[in-house]
Amino acid sequence: MEKRLKRKPDRRILKTKKAIINAFAELISQKDINDITIKEISDTADISRKTFYYYYDGIWDLVEEIQSDFANNFTEILESIEFKLNKETVSKIVETFKSAIESNYKLYKSVFYACKNPVLSDKIMNYLKERFKEYYYKRIIVSEEDCEFSLNFILSGAFRVFRDWFENEKTKSVDEFVRLVIILMHYGVNGLIDNKIVSLR
Repeated sequence: MEKRLKRKPDRRILKTKKAIINAFAELISQKDINDITIKEISDTADISRKTFYYYYDGIWDLVEEIQSDFANNFTEILESIEFKLNKETVSKIVETFKSAIESNYKLYKSVFYACKNPVLSDKIMNYLKERFKEYYYKRIIVSEEDCEFSLNFILSGAFRVFRDWFENEKTKSVDEFVRLVIILMHYGVNGLIDNKIVSLR
């Protein structure tokens, strides 16, 4: 299906798309995404199937827009943060991401965990990687390949740990979570075994 030309959204469009997203959020909290139909979304949103297809090519097109909007909003907030691999930066990233998800917990938790589409994680991972690169290229003499390898290793692990922490209803506090991530980033598993207390400037 050909992509429609983008127009400046008006209130009616925003209201309709919000109804579609809310309907999807309600349905995905009740069943697997693969069991949701366009008819169910349309009926729940009180719109016609034709109206749904005016805005989206299908369910995964809707999911991709939700993920993209979330990632864009998240990265916009982080623009004001100076990136360093220390406790302050990691704390701000974790707090920002947690707050963003909690703003619409039912929807984002479902999309974040139930969907296999990597748009959300890829966008955020790539953004964080580029921001950390900007900082470390100026301060550390390391090849681009080694920098890429290191950041992929660190951020992929940290991102997965965050997902598990959030999915398990945040049994640890943000400070505890950040402390463990920082120890692992700087000392690896040996840091936990030795029970090192990390103090970073």
